Amino acid sequence: MVDQEDKTITRKLNLEEEGWGILFKPWQIPLIELLKGDTHDIVNPIRSREAMLYINNLGYKMSRASVIFFLQDLADKGWLEKGERTGKGGHHEVYWKAAPFDQFLDNLCFETTDKLQALKEI
Repeated sequence: MVDQEDKTITRKLNLEEEGWGILFKPWQIPLIELLKGDTHDIVNPIRSREAMLYINNLGYKMSRASVIFFLQDLADKGWLEKGERTGKGGHHEVYWKAAPFDQFLDNLCFETTDKLQALKEI
């Protein structure tokens, strides 16, 4: 189990948006939707290059580094696990779901509302 108190995803609230757009950048939302499905597990993890190509094929022009940082954020938060696989070109970091999407969503909602509630005490 991941210690949720030590794990944070840095976000800026965008209250002009709705849904996922409140917490995530537009290019991150399709990646979350992709990862919450049953396609990417420990047997069939996603590689950062595959994630970058997926996002870029949707019309977003994101660097591989940006995608890696986002995947790492999700791994730090405890929703994704990170590992290494060897293949052509050496070692590659791969990611798969560590927790059910509902658990990730519950933790994210709790963390966000907890931080907003703390504003009342300021």
